[in-house]
Amino acid sequence: MARQAAYPAILKFEEKYGDEIYIVQSEDEVNRVAVAKIRERYANGWYPKVSDYEEDLNRALDQLISQFELDPEKTPRSLEALSKLKGANEEESVAALFGMDVATLKALPASMSEKLIDKAKLFVKKFNSTIREYSSEIEDARDIELIVHSEKAHELTKEYRGRTTNLARWILSSRQDHEYENYEIDQPQLPPTVEQIEAGRL
Repeated sequence: MARQAAYPAILKFEEKYGDEIYIVQSEDEVNRVAVAKIRERYANGWYPKVSDYEEDLNRALDQLISQFELDPEKTPRSLEALSKLKGANEEESVAALFGMDVATLKALPASMSEKLIDKAKLFVKKFNSTIREYSSEIEDARDIELIVHSEKAHELTKEYRGRTTNLARWILSSRQDHEYENYEIDQPQLPPTVEQIEAGRL
């Protein structure tokens, strides 16, 4: 028995108080429903704003900087700023991070300078981890706000690993593991034609 083409199809959202079901006739309709659903959820406060995530990131960086007893005014707060801080060698990088010149670092007893170098390495590792932890959330929040505020938002796309996909559907798919945010597209079979039924007669 022949299966139908991709559309019409059933688009189902698994909502908290029951499923929400749409009959969609094309990719464009799926994209438009996706945009409408994202805007509805944003208006209802489902999605944190970019500013919320940035505030959380800044608080996490404040705690990290305080933990390592660094100068909050001079310590980098982005990967770009951290890379600019790095010197020609390890000693220059460590000295810059702790706000001292290389000569002062070299004048320290070997045990102290080694501890500072190890401390700097641990800070950089935790710093990178903290930035990575928030970067994907901030990027998704920016994409959501772009959808919320853009004209023809259903036409926006996203590049990922060499593939182009609709931005709104990307957001929905990336959040499917969140509570009450799962959705699926079912493409049912067409009923058999008279000719198909006759072809199967014994």
